[in-house]
Amino acid sequence: MADAHTVPDPQDELVATKLMLLRPGRMPILYERTMRTAPSLKEIKAQIEPLLGLRPLERVAVLYEGQQLDMFVDEMSALDELPRNDVATSIYRNNWLTQYSDTDPEMLPAIYGPAVLAMRRIWF
Repeated sequence: MADAHTVPDPQDELVATKLMLLRPGRMPILYERTMRTAPSLKEIKAQIEPLLGLRPLERVAVLYEGQQLDMFVDEMSALDELPRNDVATSIYRNNWLTQYSDTDPEMLPAIYGPAVLAMRRIWF
């Protein structure tokens, strides 16, 4: 039994988390999931990998609408020659281009296949 004076860990708090699924050539789909404030890798995989088609995820840091956020992509998508995802690529490149505006965007890596943008930081 928990001590009556024990303060709950704020990282264990459940919060609504919006996840935007970005698929090549399609309109984004916004999902809402309940996740812990600081979810474990297992929890992140359980929410993200089904949206990626049950493929292994890779996390990339992005700058979206002025916020540092987490985007997840299929780690093998480029090797598997999935179609280029122009929306996710623009989001991915934005952080670099904001800092180095004279860079040719096509010199930066692209995103292929589906991507999931978490609308809050979930990777700690």
